[in-house]
Amino acid sequence: SHRFPWVRRAVMRSDWGPEAFYAMLETAPFGYGHQHEDALTFELMAWGQPLVGTMGRYTYARVPERRYLTSSRGHNVVLINGHGQAMRSITPEDRYNATWLATEPTRDPWINTADLDVACGRFAGPWSGDLPDIAWERRLAFHKPDPAKKRPGFWVVRDHISGTGDYVLDFLLHFYPGELTWDDAIGELTTDYGPDRTNVVVRISDPSGAEIDAVRGQKDPARGWFSEEYGKIEPAYEACIRRQAALPFTQTMVFVPFRDEMPGIEVQDNENGVDVVINGQTWTVPF
Repeated sequence: SHRFPWVRRAVMRSDWGPEAFYAMLETAPFGYGHQHEDALTFELMAWGQPLVGTMGRYTYARVPERRYLTSSRGHNVVLINGHGQAMRSITPEDRYNATWLATEPTRDPWINTADLDVACGRFAGPWSGDLPDIAWERRLAFHKPDPAKKRPGFWVVRDHISGTGDYVLDFLLHFYPGELTWDDAIGELTTDYGPDRTNVVVRISDPSGAEIDAVRGQKDPARGWFSEEYGKIEPAYEACIRRQAALPFTQTMVFVPFRDEMPGIEVQDNENGVDVVINGQTWTVPF
């Protein structure tokens, strides 16, 4: 695992084997060309299977699917009242000087131990829709697997949105081609990538007031698409966990990969982090 201080990306890896657990938190500057509005998006993989991630770019033609895949809507980010990131609103000259050319290493918080990695990033605008001062901080924690200790591998994503006022918050998740089921009552989503494949169950710590919406292959507006390579596109689920909330607001999501039988999971926030119960055994991730 490593956090790259000049480009700000944090990469988390259990090992270099074909069944390694892998995660990446994108906190890099917007850049000067080929950009996506994707600050604080993330990717997850376990046992050789991509689980949650980036849906590609499809084409350079100005078609709705291309605009979707490069926008905030096409990434694992947070929308505020339906509005995403608007880094393209900065003039090219300001964009280059302000967000691309690093003059010194960055110092985003970063923890790296034998059992736990924690990466952190922050986005404070500009947002589309002329939103007032709203900042979003995301922490991605990797609870590292250890088969000898029967210690499971999983990830925790904690989002904190600061500001004032009531807003509709959309927490977006993008899955790869396959099936997806969800349950609003308990705040849970589960993938089905096919026989003998690794899957992931997502659980939020407080489902009260949350509504889950998921679509794939929608054309107008474009939602739920995956482009594995240039010129190729296919439907894949985009899920949205929607909440009406007063700021400041914090939400915790836990991602537990599994093979064979889906584990029973419970999630409970505590003062210092989160308790994750998997098949009756509690594992604590401190923040």
